[in-house]
Amino acid sequence: MPRRAGARSTATALLLLVGLLVSLGAAGAMTAPSATATTPVPPLDACLGSGAFVLQEDACSARRPARGDQFGPITSVQQVTVPPGSSVRLQYAGSVDFDTPTGPCGDLGCPHASIQWRAQGMGAGVALLDGCGPRDLVCTVSLAPGVGDAAEDVVAVFAQEYAGIRPIAGTAFALYAPPQLYPIRVNPIDSRGRALPVSL
Repeated sequence: MPRRAGARSTATALLLLVGLLVSLGAAGAMTAPSATATTPVPPLDACLGSGAFVLQEDACSARRPARGDQFGPITSVQQVTVPPGSSVRLQYAGSVDFDTPTGPCGDLGCPHASIQWRAQGMGAGVALLDGCGPRDLVCTVSLAPGVGDAAEDVVAVFAQEYAGIRPIAGTAFALYAPPQLYPIRVNPIDSRGRALPVSL
């Protein structure tokens, strides 16, 4: 009998705790608490963590841009934390002369410097919003809500400098949208209003 009574009291406590959590969830839908912290930036992989690399290296196969050339040197890496669902302005690390030809002129004209702004892979959740053209050193990008939350990973955006059709330098931006941590307080009570101990 004592074991059955204990089982009933445990089951009752669990039911009350579940009911309380459901109530808290409903209340939270009306007045969500403010985030108190965010998760730290995860370690960069062998590609981005090296600080300088070439896109055709094996370690960078998952980071290569979705369209266009998948080769060329990346001369610097910048880590950027982006609030979830928001946008950020990225600045290419070098200075570029867009007006002076980068080589001999021919029948088709003169080769010039340009910047190619691109994101890694397909479906990375990155949108190029403003700037981001072949003569823009600044590009505003956004991360879709939820990007990075599941895998706790960064998303790469590249600004590659070209001399004519040849990539000669580039900046990689390791973007991270950290999941936000919200506080929750649970004060379970039984049917008589007495506090119940909870072990988490």
